[in-house]
Amino acid sequence: MSKIDVFDYLNEIGCCNTCNLRYVNGRFSNYLNIEKSLLMHGIDISKKLSQSESGEPDPKRFKENEDGCVACLGLFSTSNLDAVLEQILQCPDLLPYQCDTILTSISLPIMLSLRRLSIWLALIEKFPKHFSLTEPPDTSIKDVIKLIVNPKICDKLNKTLEINQSGIMVNVFFEHVDEADELKPLWDVKPEVFNERYATPRKFNREFMTRNAFEKHFNPSKVDADIYKKHVPVPPNLPKNVLKLDKITVNGPTIFVAGRYRKLTRSLSQTPWILHGKRMMEESVSEIIVEHFAEFFGIPVDKVIFSSSGREDVDVRCLGKGRPFVLEIPDSHKTTLPKSIAGNIEKLVEKSQKVSIRDIQLVKREELIHIKQGEENKKKMYRALCVTNEPVTVDLLRKLNISDEFNIEQMTPIRVLHRRPWRNRQRTVYEVKASINKDDPRIIILDVTTQAGTYIKELVHGEFGRTNPSIRSIINQWIDIVALDVMRIDLDWPPEVDNITS
Repeated sequence: MSKIDVFDYLNEIGCCNTCNLRYVNGRFSNYLNIEKSLLMHGIDISKKLSQSESGEPDPKRFKENEDGCVACLGLFSTSNLDAVLEQILQCPDLLPYQCDTILTSISLPIMLSLRRLSIWLALIEKFPKHFSLTEPPDTSIKDVIKLIVNPKICDKLNKTLEINQSGIMVNVFFEHVDEADELKPLWDVKPEVFNERYATPRKFNREFMTRNAFEKHFNPSKVDADIYKKHVPVPPNLPKNVLKLDKITVNGPTIFVAGRYRKLTRSLSQTPWILHGKRMMEESVSEIIVEHFAEFFGIPVDKVIFSSSGREDVDVRCLGKGRPFVLEIPDSHKTTLPKSIAGNIEKLVEKSQKVSIRDIQLVKREELIHIKQGEENKKKMYRALCVTNEPVTVDLLRKLNISDEFNIEQMTPIRVLHRRPWRNRQRTVYEVKASINKDDPRIIILDVTTQAGTYIKELVHGEFGRTNPSIRSIINQWIDIVALDVMRIDLDWPPEVDNITS
């Protein structure tokens, strides 16, 4: 058997040039020049001769089954490809996207997979020594259509092909009017595959068979070839209709913006605070930040996903360098964030006088691991303003200047049980430093360095013994917390950048 024999057979049953190339191992060929690529496999379609049984050459010009191809249903016809390319290039949904890279996603009817299976079984029957039940005989139709269309799109739109899904995604959907009718016989081939709610084949429709189900249950190693051939033509018949373009949709890439925020007020939640269906505050940290980025990247505010390395209570400020955060921005209209724009957004957020941000930059998806990695192992430093019943003594200060780390047991605080599961957590306190306020001898300023996830308010007052030991138990007298600030989060990410230049 030679590739010419396979080519002749495929041409005889009604395959087009492109599909012939797919089945003669044209995996690495240039599908933009089918004739040249076939020639590389020893097939000259410009001078094609078909051998007669006598062995004498029987001059017969090769006929092209382009529009009525049994394999691709006209997908690779010149007229179809030109029409698809033109509609992609003229798609108005492309206009808002300012991205330098582009890629395509192709959705094809399952009936193409059915016809591929029929051709596969036909090749096994015709050339049993050269085609197997497990090794696919062709190059994927989706791969080939992308090889043909993608370079042309990139050339016409002056964009670069992007294979890592960080550019514009053009989704091309094809349909075929006869799909339901062609898939219907599968009920008789393997009735056990189908859901019991479909009582009879008469109720068969497009949703009756999913692509995953087809690929799982219908391949040469999973079907009885004799039963299959009783219900499905092998090789497939010439189509009555050709494949049609259904629709084209466009999606921008998902990009990620990282930075640090400082919360400058004691009356602001990190995210919208909804209690019993009622909004408790007009604004939140995330909303103040998100609105400016959503506007720049051209998407609705409610589509941006905000996440951060932990969170502080409504009445707790976050100072120092701030808390790392990330914005996930889907369907972005842009893929760059110039320093000048980042700096301007930082200034706009600063005007709120409630939140400030810094180190704003684009990051890759894989870098998001920094937000969650070691979430309970990071160190955080807090400054707590505390009050006692009696004036602070030297002995009390000595007790509260603790340089050796110690462990505490904390039950989930009552105040957060509505959103946190009940647990008994062990946390590490690394250091405590105490100083007094010269204006009020009952005021103590505590600088506490702890493991992330420690409830500082409960560490101070003990919450009726639910945190043990606590500052109250260490000094053996009443103490409570008046105000709390997050001063430092030991997470060196994202890197520092200077977006605001003089």
